Amino acid sequence: MPAQATSLAVNILRGDAKVLIACNLDEQDAQNLAGFTILCQPGDQPPYYIFNQLQFADATGHAQVALEPAKSSINAPFQKFRWLHVPGNLHQNDQVFYGAYKYTVTPRYFNNGKLLPINKDLSVTVSTTVELFDKGDIGLAFTRGFVQSQAFTTCYGSHALLKPKAYQPYELLVLVWQIGGDFKYNPNLVTEVEVQFIAEGPKTTKIKFEHKNLDLLGSGKTVESMDEGWGQILELYKKQIEK
Repeated sequence: MPAQATSLAVNILRGDAKVLIACNLDEQDAQNLAGFTILCQPGDQPPYYIFNQLQFADATGHAQVALEPAKSSINAPFQKFRWLHVPGNLHQNDQVFYGAYKYTVTPRYFNNGKLLPINKDLSVTVSTTVELFDKGDIGLAFTRGFVQSQAFTTCYGSHALLKPKAYQPYELLVLVWQIGGDFKYNPNLVTEVEVQFIAEGPKTTKIKFEHKNLDLLGSGKTVESMDEGWGQILELYKKQIEK
Protein backbone atom coordinates (compact mmCIF):
# COMPACT_ATOMS: atom_id res chain seq x y z
CA MET A 1 0.00 0.00 0.00
CA PRO A 2 1.44 3.43 -0.91
CA ALA A 3 2.62 5.43 2.07
CA GLN A 4 1.92 8.87 0.58
CA ALA A 5 -0.13 10.40 -2.21
CA THR A 6 -1.38 7.94 -4.79
CA SER A 7 -0.32 7.81 -8.43
CA LEU A 8 -3.97 7.28 -9.37
CA ALA A 9 -5.04 8.94 -12.61
CA VAL A 10 -8.73 9.12 -13.52
CA ASN A 11 -10.19 9.95 -16.91
CA ILE A 12 -13.90 10.40 -17.65
CA LEU A 13 -15.17 9.56 -21.13
CA ARG A 14 -18.62 10.96 -21.81
CA GLY A 15 -21.37 9.06 -23.61
CA ASP A 16 -25.12 9.32 -24.10
CA ALA A 17 -26.48 9.90 -20.56
CA LYS A 18 -23.58 7.92 -19.13
CA VAL A 19 -19.85 8.05 -18.50
CA LEU A 20 -16.97 5.60 -18.66
CA ILE A 21 -14.69 6.01 -15.65
CA ALA A 22 -11.14 4.91 -16.51
CA CYS A 23 -8.43 4.54 -13.85
CA ASN A 24 -4.69 3.94 -13.90
CA LEU A 25 -2.11 3.31 -11.18
CA ASP A 26 1.66 3.01 -11.21
CA GLU A 27 2.82 -0.56 -10.70
CA GLN A 28 4.16 0.07 -7.21
CA ASP A 29 0.78 1.42 -6.09
CA ALA A 30 -1.04 -1.66 -7.38
CA GLN A 31 0.43 -3.95 -4.73
CA ASN A 32 -2.37 -5.55 -2.66
CA LEU A 33 -4.94 -3.55 -4.64
CA ALA A 34 -8.51 -4.59 -3.83
CA GLY A 35 -10.19 -2.32 -6.38
CA PHE A 36 -11.77 1.11 -6.51
CA THR A 37 -14.52 2.84 -4.55
CA ILE A 38 -16.43 5.45 -6.58
CA LEU A 39 -18.45 8.26 -5.05
CA CYS A 40 -20.81 10.13 -7.38
CA GLN A 41 -22.18 13.60 -6.76
CA PRO A 42 -24.77 14.92 -9.25
CA GLY A 43 -24.90 18.71 -9.07
CA ASP A 44 -25.85 19.95 -5.60
CA GLN A 45 -27.62 16.69 -4.76
CA PRO A 46 -26.36 14.35 -2.02
CA PRO A 47 -23.45 12.14 -3.14
CA TYR A 48 -23.78 8.36 -3.30
CA TYR A 49 -21.48 5.40 -3.77
CA ILE A 50 -21.94 3.58 -7.06
CA PHE A 51 -23.00 -0.05 -6.68
CA ASN A 52 -20.92 -3.00 -7.79
CA GLN A 53 -22.40 -6.18 -9.25
CA LEU A 54 -20.26 -8.29 -6.91
CA GLN A 55 -19.91 -8.52 -3.15
CA PHE A 56 -17.91 -10.49 -0.62
CA ALA A 57 -19.34 -13.95 -0.03
CA ASP A 58 -18.25 -13.53 3.58
CA ALA A 59 -17.51 -9.97 4.71
CA THR A 60 -16.09 -11.05 8.06
CA GLY A 61 -12.88 -9.15 8.73
CA HIS A 62 -13.36 -6.82 5.76
CA ALA A 63 -13.87 -3.09 6.42
CA GLN A 64 -17.60 -2.44 5.88
CA VAL A 65 -19.89 0.59 6.21
CA ALA A 66 -23.00 -0.70 7.95
CA LEU A 67 -25.39 1.84 6.43
CA GLU A 68 -24.37 0.90 2.88
CA PRO A 69 -25.53 -2.22 0.96
CA ALA A 70 -23.08 -5.08 0.55
CA LYS A 71 -22.73 -4.27 -3.17
CA SER A 72 -21.95 -0.60 -2.59
CA SER A 73 -18.43 0.09 -3.85
CA ILE A 74 -17.51 1.37 -0.38
CA ASN A 75 -18.01 -2.24 0.79
CA ALA A 76 -17.22 -4.09 -2.45
CA PRO A 77 -14.69 -2.13 -4.54
CA PHE A 78 -14.77 -2.46 -8.31
CA GLN A 79 -12.13 -4.96 -9.40
CA LYS A 80 -11.75 -3.28 -12.75
CA PHE A 81 -9.80 -0.29 -13.97
CA ARG A 82 -12.89 0.98 -15.80
CA TRP A 83 -16.58 1.22 -15.00
CA LEU A 84 -19.56 2.35 -17.06
CA HIS A 85 -21.94 4.43 -14.95
CA VAL A 86 -25.48 5.14 -16.12
CA PRO A 87 -27.14 7.45 -13.56
CA GLY A 88 -30.75 6.55 -12.94
CA ASN A 89 -33.14 4.48 -10.90
CA LEU A 90 -30.70 3.05 -8.35
CA HIS A 91 -30.19 6.38 -6.63
CA GLN A 92 -32.32 8.94 -8.46
CA ASN A 93 -35.71 7.20 -8.64
CA ASP A 94 -35.80 7.45 -12.44
CA GLN A 95 -35.59 11.26 -12.16
CA VAL A 96 -32.18 11.41 -13.78
CA PHE A 97 -30.23 14.58 -13.14
CA TYR A 98 -28.42 15.93 -16.18
CA GLY A 99 -25.67 18.47 -15.71
CA ALA A 100 -22.48 18.80 -13.69
CA TYR A 101 -21.21 15.67 -11.93
CA LYS A 102 -18.24 14.92 -9.71
CA TYR A 103 -16.75 11.44 -9.43
CA THR A 104 -14.38 10.68 -6.56
CA VAL A 105 -12.34 7.51 -7.05
CA THR A 106 -10.36 5.93 -4.23
CA PRO A 107 -8.05 2.92 -4.58
CA ARG A 108 -8.70 0.28 -1.89
CA TYR A 109 -6.23 -2.20 -0.50
CA PHE A 110 -6.02 -5.58 1.20
CA ASN A 111 -3.95 -6.39 4.24
CA ASN A 112 -3.49 -10.13 4.77
CA GLY A 113 -6.43 -10.72 2.45
CA LYS A 114 -8.82 -8.37 4.29
CA LEU A 115 -10.18 -5.10 2.94
CA LEU A 116 -8.77 -2.07 4.75
CA PRO A 117 -10.90 1.00 5.63
CA ILE A 118 -11.04 3.67 2.93
CA ASN A 119 -8.18 6.17 2.93
CA LYS A 120 -9.60 9.39 1.49
CA ASP A 121 -6.10 10.90 1.24
CA LEU A 122 -5.71 8.67 -1.83
CA SER A 123 -8.90 9.94 -3.51
CA VAL A 124 -8.99 11.69 -6.86
CA THR A 125 -12.01 13.81 -7.86
CA VAL A 126 -12.87 14.54 -11.49
CA SER A 127 -15.63 16.84 -12.75
CA THR A 128 -17.64 16.13 -15.88
CA THR A 129 -21.07 16.60 -17.47
CA VAL A 130 -23.68 13.90 -17.88
CA GLU A 131 -26.25 14.71 -20.55
CA LEU A 132 -28.22 13.25 -23.42
CA PHE A 133 -26.51 13.22 -26.77
CA ASP A 134 -27.99 15.99 -28.88
CA LYS A 135 -26.33 17.61 -31.84
CA GLY A 136 -28.53 19.66 -34.14
CA ASP A 137 -31.06 17.40 -35.79
CA ILE A 138 -29.39 14.26 -34.47
CA GLY A 139 -30.60 12.74 -31.20
CA LEU A 140 -29.56 9.45 -29.64
CA ALA A 141 -31.94 7.57 -27.36
CA PHE A 142 -30.59 4.01 -27.23
CA THR A 143 -27.10 2.64 -27.59
CA ARG A 144 -25.54 -0.80 -27.51
CA GLY A 145 -23.48 0.23 -24.51
CA PHE A 146 -26.61 0.48 -22.35
CA VAL A 147 -27.53 -3.17 -22.73
CA GLN A 148 -24.07 -4.11 -21.45
CA SER A 149 -24.20 -1.77 -18.49
CA GLN A 150 -24.89 -2.04 -14.78
CA ALA A 151 -28.20 -0.23 -15.28
CA PHE A 152 -29.52 -2.82 -17.74
CA THR A 153 -28.34 -5.73 -15.59
CA THR A 154 -29.90 -4.27 -12.46
CA CYS A 155 -33.23 -3.47 -14.13
CA TYR A 156 -33.69 -6.64 -16.17
CA GLY A 157 -31.16 -9.20 -14.95
CA SER A 158 -31.21 -12.53 -16.73
CA HIS A 159 -34.95 -12.32 -17.37
CA ALA A 160 -34.97 -9.59 -19.98
CA LEU A 161 -37.69 -10.32 -22.53
CA LEU A 162 -35.48 -9.03 -25.32
CA LYS A 163 -31.75 -9.74 -25.22
CA PRO A 164 -29.15 -8.54 -27.72
CA LYS A 165 -27.51 -11.36 -29.68
CA ALA A 166 -25.77 -9.71 -32.61
CA TYR A 167 -25.01 -6.16 -33.65
CA GLN A 168 -23.28 -4.68 -36.68
CA PRO A 169 -23.38 -0.86 -36.74
CA TYR A 170 -25.60 0.53 -39.51
CA GLU A 171 -26.32 -2.98 -40.83
CA LEU A 172 -27.84 -5.52 -38.44
CA LEU A 173 -29.51 -5.93 -35.05
CA VAL A 174 -30.56 -9.34 -33.71
CA LEU A 175 -32.54 -9.71 -30.46
CA VAL A 176 -33.50 -12.90 -28.64
CA TRP A 177 -37.25 -13.13 -27.92
CA GLN A 178 -38.29 -15.39 -25.01
CA ILE A 179 -42.00 -14.66 -24.62
CA GLY A 180 -44.28 -17.62 -25.26
CA GLY A 181 -47.74 -17.72 -26.78
CA ASP A 182 -49.19 -17.10 -23.30
CA PHE A 183 -47.21 -13.83 -23.11
CA LYS A 184 -45.03 -15.17 -20.30
CA TYR A 185 -41.24 -15.38 -20.06
CA ASN A 186 -39.92 -18.83 -20.99
CA PRO A 187 -36.18 -19.37 -20.42
CA ASN A 188 -36.25 -22.46 -22.65
CA LEU A 189 -37.78 -20.60 -25.59
CA VAL A 190 -35.47 -18.96 -28.10
CA THR A 191 -36.76 -17.05 -31.11
CA GLU A 192 -35.01 -14.21 -32.89
CA VAL A 193 -36.04 -10.74 -33.99
CA GLU A 194 -33.78 -9.66 -36.84
CA VAL A 195 -33.63 -6.13 -38.26
CA GLN A 196 -31.47 -5.42 -41.30
CA PHE A 197 -30.62 -1.93 -42.56
CA ILE A 198 -29.90 -2.10 -46.29
CA ALA A 199 -28.50 0.97 -48.03
CA GLU A 200 -30.22 1.56 -51.39
CA GLY A 201 -28.88 5.01 -52.09
CA PRO A 202 -27.25 8.06 -50.47
CA LYS A 203 -30.56 9.02 -48.80
CA THR A 204 -32.48 5.76 -48.86
CA THR A 205 -32.31 2.80 -46.47
CA LYS A 206 -34.45 -0.30 -46.69
CA ILE A 207 -35.40 -1.93 -43.39
CA LYS A 208 -35.99 -5.68 -43.42
CA PHE A 209 -37.74 -6.95 -40.30
CA GLU A 210 -38.23 -10.62 -39.47
CA HIS A 211 -39.34 -12.49 -36.34
CA LYS A 212 -37.97 -15.99 -36.87
CA ASN A 213 -39.20 -19.37 -35.59
CA LEU A 214 -42.70 -18.15 -34.72
CA ASP A 215 -43.93 -21.74 -34.76
CA LEU A 216 -42.08 -22.26 -31.46
CA LEU A 217 -44.41 -19.80 -29.72
CA GLY A 218 -47.36 -22.13 -29.99
CA SER A 219 -50.75 -20.42 -29.84
CA GLY A 220 -52.18 -17.64 -27.71
CA LYS A 221 -52.66 -13.89 -27.67
CA THR A 222 -48.99 -13.21 -28.34
CA VAL A 223 -49.09 -14.99 -31.69
CA GLU A 224 -52.53 -13.65 -32.61
CA SER A 225 -51.49 -10.04 -32.10
CA MET A 226 -47.92 -10.38 -33.45
CA ASP A 227 -48.50 -8.67 -36.79
CA GLU A 228 -50.44 -5.83 -35.20
CA GLY A 229 -47.91 -5.31 -32.41
CA TRP A 230 -44.80 -5.24 -34.56
CA GLY A 231 -46.68 -3.20 -37.15
CA GLN A 232 -47.45 -0.49 -34.60
CA ILE A 233 -43.81 -0.36 -33.48
CA LEU A 234 -42.54 -0.06 -37.06
CA GLU A 235 -45.12 2.64 -37.79
CA LEU A 236 -43.88 4.65 -34.79
CA TYR A 237 -40.32 4.25 -36.07
CA LYS A 238 -41.40 5.43 -39.51
CA LYS A 239 -43.10 8.53 -38.10
CA GLN A 240 -40.00 9.38 -36.07
CA ILE A 241 -37.75 9.10 -39.13
CA GLU A 242 -40.09 11.25 -41.25
CA LYS A 243 -40.07 14.16 -38.76
